[in-house]
Amino acid sequence: MTAPHPLVRFTNELMALTDDLDQTVAADFVRRVYEAGREDGERRAQEGRE
Repeated sequence: MTAPHPLVRFTNELMALTDDLDQTVAADFVRRVYEAGREDGERRAQEGRE
């Protein structure tokens, strides 16, 4: 069995931690956090090359 994509896995984990969060809202939050981390990593990598 293939492991779920990290966005799916973390969305499911977030939903398990809360009682009033639906999948759409949880997925949106996880996606925004993922993108912010990715952008920060790219920025740091770029700064390291300069």
